[in-house]
Amino acid sequence: NGIIDPGSAEFVGQEDECILWTVDVGNNDGVPRAVAVAASGNIWVGLHNGRAVVELSPDDGALLRTVRFRSGFISGFAPYGAAISGDGKLWLTEGGTGRIAWVDTNTGDFSNPETVRSRSGCEGSYGIAVDEKNRVWVAGFQCPYAYRYDFSDNLWFEVPLPDSGGTRGIAADGEGNIYVATSHTFLNIDAAGITLGDPISRVTRFRADDGSNIRIYGTPSDPLPGSATVGIGFDANKDLWMV
Repeated sequence: NGIIDPGSAEFVGQEDECILWTVDVGNNDGVPRAVAVAASGNIWVGLHNGRAVVELSPDDGALLRTVRFRSGFISGFAPYGAAISGDGKLWLTEGGTGRIAWVDTNTGDFSNPETVRSRSGCEGSYGIAVDEKNRVWVAGFQCPYAYRYDFSDNLWFEVPLPDSGGTRGIAADGEGNIYVATSHTFLNIDAAGITLGDPISRVTRFRADDGSNIRIYGTPSDPLPGSATVGIGFDANKDLWMV
């Protein structure tokens, strides 16, 4: 009827005018979680439990390629977030572990995982982004930091985020700035599981080159509308959207 009703499972059907196509991705319990679009338009999906990535056609979702992480090489890597750099590398992050890895979208080759190297001793990960200089950015999750990885020099750089708790989504605006979403006043991971503080909506912006010019949108006492900002991304008008 032209209206998306949150109370109905419209995604199950194929007749909704807003849906071009839907496909099942991965085997049962594969858990497709990470997704990114290559310059070719092809879609790459990371299977969190399946420990693999698949390439899909943008026309109809047809399976084009599957890259499975071989045992002993990147064994156990569970894709959580994804972003593609200008040289065609599909960068993947895990949730909370501080590990990232890449898959070459041209050849299907893939790397050993890299782990965040932090002077603070906190090594977390959640969202992932690539800036205009092909540097990879990771949000710290339980760490109030953003981490930058320069693949060409194999160097890590960390940016402390003041007044920031659990950092989630991360995005680059293409103009030298990085934006990081915060979902809770604090976020801890231990043997008992995840402990969360109060939900908040906050975004922190800073310069990608040196972490300067920090600006915070929303604070615990004056949050943005809504709660628990998890994902963020830019549209073609360079407006930042939060979920």
